Amino acid sequence: MKVISGRNVPDTLIDIGRFYRKMDRDDVGERKVKAILAAIRELAKRQIGHHADNDLPANYRCRIVDTYHIFYLIDHENNTIYVYDVRHGARKPLKPETHRRHASQAKRDNVES
Repeated sequence: MKVISGRNVPDTLIDIGRFYRKMDRDDVGERKVKAILAAIRELAKRQIGHHADNDLPANYRCRIVDTYHIFYLIDHENNTIYVYDVRHGARKPLKPETHRRHASQAKRDNVES
């Protein structure tokens, strides 16, 4: 499957790196960003993850990497996975309509990972 990221995903990864750099923990930030990127690339081969929200269709999925959640939409018809958000697990959960809006935006952004 082809993996496409929404425009906000690279910005989020940069923000994660900045956060740990401010704490003088570049090593931690670099490790976390590399792990997230590896997990996103792995989605092309294996769509490991759980249902993102019970109020959404089953093709809205979430993969947990360390303390971060990678949210993605599987589009079987187009053989494509749209990664639409990366969020820290301690953040307030997204509402179903927000998942839908972010996934729709990622489809429009069409930034290949």
